[in-house]
Amino acid sequence: MIGATAFWGNFMFLFFVSTGLIAIPFQHIIAWVDQPKPMTSEGDFKKEKEELAKKIRWILEKGKSVYEEKIRLDKEKEEGGFCTQIKNFSAFRKSNSE
Repeated sequence: MIGATAFWGNFMFLFFVSTGLIAIPFQHIIAWVDQPKPMTSEGDFKKEKEELAKKIRWILEKGKSVYEEKIRLDKEKEEGGFCTQIKNFSAFRKSNSE
């Protein structure tokens, strides 16, 4: 029994180790391909900076609106009774999923 377990364990070990060892070079190749490219001009840098600033402003605005909606729904939840909670259940779920 011990011998059979050792045999199958050894077989499984060899199969999964070889699979993992094959994946290592591909991870390094993909990391090398995805490395950041140096910016050659100052105009490219300013353009990327402006795009990033625009994305950050959008994320902050979205986060602020989600936070305000969450605060509003929490206040409604505190003020209302059981029937109000049942009525607004879908709104609470929506705000929690964002």
